[in-house]
Amino acid sequence: MLSARTSLQHVRHARSNMPQRQRINTCPECGRNFYPQSQYLAQVCCSLICRSTRASRPEIVLHRLMKKTDRQPNDCWLWTGARLPKGYGITSWQARRILTHRLVWILTHGPVPDGLWVLHRCDVPACINPQHLFLGTSADNIADAMRKGRVPHGNQHWRRRSIHPCNIR
Repeated sequence: MLSARTSLQHVRHARSNMPQRQRINTCPECGRNFYPQSQYLAQVCCSLICRSTRASRPEIVLHRLMKKTDRQPNDCWLWTGARLPKGYGITSWQARRILTHRLVWILTHGPVPDGLWVLHRCDVPACINPQHLFLGTSADNIADAMRKGRVPHGNQHWRRRSIHPCNIR
């Protein structure tokens, strides 16, 4: 006669040999039904083509960007992800690295024309609020910086400081 413990082990072993009923997912991109490749992966799309198509849709990219954004009381949306040394946010999109404020402009307003830059009204490099962004040339950027007092001049300029009598030995 088998003990209770032995019979439970026998039942578990018998269940593991039974064919498992697989879960069927529906691809949100093309609508086809598919079996996920692994029960441990959260596979959303049926193929890499559908996945890359879905991942490049503007609403999906904006949703991904907003997960790494901190909304401030002054209406700035600060990028909390990777940043460059000068404070500008950077991310990857379509297999290349791109500044986050530039990506937000592309997703909300369309492509940036050649020769134009995406500039900030608020002067916060990490801000990605589309209402704080505008297009301009390099000259517009320098004129904006001078108007707002962000360009060093006079004794604050680096050349002027290096030849100051206090700096000569």
